[in-house]
Amino acid sequence: YAPGMADEASTIGLDKRKEWSMIVPNQSTQFYGTAVTPNAETPYDPTADSVKFCFLEDPAATPEVGQTWTPGVWQPGGGPRTFIAQCLIGPANGGLVLAPGNYQPWCKVSDDPEVPIIACPEQLSVLP
Repeated sequence: YAPGMADEASTIGLDKRKEWSMIVPNQSTQFYGTAVTPNAETPYDPTADSVKFCFLEDPAATPEVGQTWTPGVWQPGGGPRTFIAQCLIGPANGGLVLAPGNYQPWCKVSDDPEVPIIACPEQLSVLP
């Protein structure tokens, strides 16, 4: 699996991911999304797999064993090679409430046998 945003952002190396940021007010509820491209020789649709997210305040940190993960959803209409995984952020409708700050999102796709944990290229900034 390879992370990325649609089009040109999916070619960004991990050292440049901090240049991209989604900015939301802390009272806003909206989806954070990232593109997921299965690394398979034949086309594969991961939307039957579980997808989860975590948001770490330290951009250099990686998820630890026992990390709390928030369930995500797959955006309808993805494919044929790239699919959009999303997580609802914000105080309404069961979204994940994050304190104001900057976050490095991570995406986890539970497949069989692989369960990749991928750093998302777009950081999340929650405003006060």
